[in-house]
Amino acid sequence: MELVPWDQDTPASYAEVLDFGESGAASSLWPAVSILRIESDFAMQRGNTGLVFSNALAMIDVTRHYTAQPDLMNRLHARACLDSAVRRIAWLLTHSDDLPRDALLERLQSSLVAFDRRDPGFVPVFRTMRLAQEGTLLERFEPGDGGKFTPRGKHVFGEHFKIQDNMYWSLFSRKFIYRVPPTVESDFAPVEEQLRVYRAVSFALERDLSAAPHARQEFESAVIFQEFAGRDDAERLAPALSYFSLSQHHFAQELSQKARLRATVITLALFRYHARHGSWPVLLDTIDEDLLPIDPVDPYSGELFGYAVRDGLPVVWSAGPDRDNDGGRRYPSAPPDDPWFSPSSAWFSIDEWSSMPPEDRARYDGDIMFFPPEPAEPGD
Repeated sequence: MELVPWDQDTPASYAEVLDFGESGAASSLWPAVSILRIESDFAMQRGNTGLVFSNALAMIDVTRHYTAQPDLMNRLHARACLDSAVRRIAWLLTHSDDLPRDALLERLQSSLVAFDRRDPGFVPVFRTMRLAQEGTLLERFEPGDGGKFTPRGKHVFGEHFKIQDNMYWSLFSRKFIYRVPPTVESDFAPVEEQLRVYRAVSFALERDLSAAPHARQEFESAVIFQEFAGRDDAERLAPALSYFSLSQHHFAQELSQKARLRATVITLALFRYHARHGSWPVLLDTIDEDLLPIDPVDPYSGELFGYAVRDGLPVVWSAGPDRDNDGGRRYPSAPPDDPWFSPSSAWFSIDEWSSMPPEDRARYDGDIMFFPPEPAEPGD
């Protein structure tokens, strides 16, 4: 296909061009993202690298606006938006006959690095969620010490539980928390006990979110959660425990995004190095400091990202949730009975990994390949 050159003029401020304002509300930003994604998809089909470049920068700008608002919906949109941007950057690097000017590669790279440095992470989002969920929990109980679940509270919780159960099954292929779902006739613990349980798990989860993932011996919040969920009367604590079904999933998604962003910055540094020296670097730590403005550490393993040169192109990978660098060997294909299985959406503490049956660990025996990009997975 005929490629449109990269060096066409691009807007200086995408926030002004898109006219989505400074509110950062997901409802106002998402139409702009949808337009950018559709437009860049058509641009990729036509080989219009200049437009794909502009839209990738715009998506990074939109992601910055999303993360300015510490709530879950904006955070979910930010993940999707940044993922779209880095996938389009990978496309640019694999579909350009001639390397773009270094200034444009540096512009993409500096936008990603600046976002990573300003990104507050998931902890502020979780704190906002925690306060909102405590309020919701209180609304479902009668006021005062010893307050019981109101009839309406039981009905709302029953519907909430069904939704959580379906989501948990789709994400982890296992039923949600309890062998027997609670019913509106369940004798739930009073409000002060629910709050005590909720706060014990949520404060531990906040500490988990703040810790270095590769060195986490155990998921503290999971240990505390299981202590409560394993009790004989665990059903009485269902209103408090039900809020934590997807917490580990969010943590895994945050880790996957951080790895993908760093890998993209590294890949751009490799192409900039090639443009400057005419060859690929031997090792990541031999790249010129001005070309690689981050420490190229894999958040899954705490070691350097995997890197090699194959068939004349750089290959960049992460060790993935097993923390084991397999030399750039891709994961096995998803099993037929679980087509949505994705190692990049998983994370395990050291203790969890050690206690996992060998047949389950075998599913994660491989690396997450970031460049060249893997074929799109279901739902991408």
